[in-house]
Amino acid sequence: MADDHDEVLQNEINQLKEELVAIKDTIDFQSSLTKTLENMKKQETVIFDKVSLNEGNAYDKTSGVFTAPSDGIYSFSWTILTKAGKYFVSEIVQNGQKVAYNNSDGRGHLGWPLSTSHANIKMKKGDKVWIRTKDTTGHYAHGDDWCCFSGIKL
Repeated sequence: MADDHDEVLQNEINQLKEELVAIKDTIDFQSSLTKTLENMKKQETVIFDKVSLNEGNAYDKTSGVFTAPSDGIYSFSWTILTKAGKYFVSEIVQNGQKVAYNNSDGRGHLGWPLSTSHANIKMKKGDKVWIRTKDTTGHYAHGDDWCCFSGIKL
């Protein structure tokens, strides 16, 4: 009987330790686009291929997808730079469902229009978030680290 009680207590201690580690674990990333993107297809994933920070290793620079390592609220932002006469409409999606839009529109303007969008998303472990072109094509997103995608667990 005492052994059963000790085992229950030990299991509870182990569970609390796991929860504490999950709370203390920092999850954040910062990525950018090194290559200019032109004439992308409808709903094509924007792959931010340069990673300068990836605490928790939740962002995959080969697929452009962030996978939540634990339940919680995550804060994301992304910036798109286009050029005069071009535009780039993108959206952040969670498991394929649109959450927010970004519209960087250089039509009728001179210079380099820049647009930043933000979304706080409640996620479950294993949920996925990424940036993709909207239902229009992505005409022009400037590379050379001007476009970026980042996120952090709050």
